[in-house]
Amino acid sequence: GKKAKEKDYFDLLLKMGIIVSALSWVEYFSHHYILPSAIEYTDYTGFRSIVFSRTFLAHGMVLTFFSLIGFYGYLIKKKVKYLVCGCSSFVSILSTGSRGPLVAAVGGLCVMVAAHEAALKKHSKRKIVLYFMALVAIAVVWYLLTSDFQVGNTTIDYFLKRFRSILDWKKDDGNTGRIVIWQNVIEIFKQHPIFGVGPSQTGSWNPESVYGVTESGILKKLCELGIVGFILYYLYVFDILFKGIRNYRKNKNDVELIFYFGLFTSVFIDDITLQATEEVIVAFFLWYALSGIENSRNRLKF
Repeated sequence: GKKAKEKDYFDLLLKMGIIVSALSWVEYFSHHYILPSAIEYTDYTGFRSIVFSRTFLAHGMVLTFFSLIGFYGYLIKKKVKYLVCGCSSFVSILSTGSRGPLVAAVGGLCVMVAAHEAALKKHSKRKIVLYFMALVAIAVVWYLLTSDFQVGNTTIDYFLKRFRSILDWKKDDGNTGRIVIWQNVIEIFKQHPIFGVGPSQTGSWNPESVYGVTESGILKKLCELGIVGFILYYLYVFDILFKGIRNYRKNKNDVELIFYFGLFTSVFIDDITLQATEEVIVAFFLWYALSGIENSRNRLKF
């Protein structure tokens, strides 16, 4: 039946996630790309896994997608195997050395948990336990971000360094360079504020790109489409999202929305500090999430 097919599809995605996660670590520890066509970056410290993606940045979002699939399965089915799959893909994001997807995955997970727990009774014991665990997790993350704690293992200490650089916007070359690019993009926008410079006039892949990278999908749309196109684009996107949220509040049994909310959040977060949706697979994740939300709305007919 339909449910059996959905379960087979879901389990297939979980298996794919496990395989991709394993291949990520194979690449990382062997310092060798599986596909000979993979793009190598020589200006970064440390090897960064790509597997079947075009870049390690896109690969980080692929692993984010699989991690959310696993965590969603655990939230709904309460089976440990789903949690293991989710954690496997989440930890594998470290092999890409990409900070944006790591933050995006955490943001998406938080939204999924919040949406799921919203359906529970206000004073349920589970909510109390969840809040306590959330406080502990926040304390641990904050300590790791702000301390100089090291374990003495080169690999783990490298991951800790990359993790801590998320908050370093004064000395980290990646973050300070990003700020400079944002300032330049804003200046370009000021010169063409109404209708922008035109689609595909910025970017890292298009050979016809005139203005180069924006390091932000939001600024990319603002610069290319101007204030008119920017407003129209996000009005369309958030109209779907907010109607989906309203529908979920009316029918919390539509559990698929939990995953779509989390996936949308992850892509949106990553798109803030990188023109992530310029990559085809990441753009697919965005519109897959929005189409899932829209399909739910049509199905429920609210």
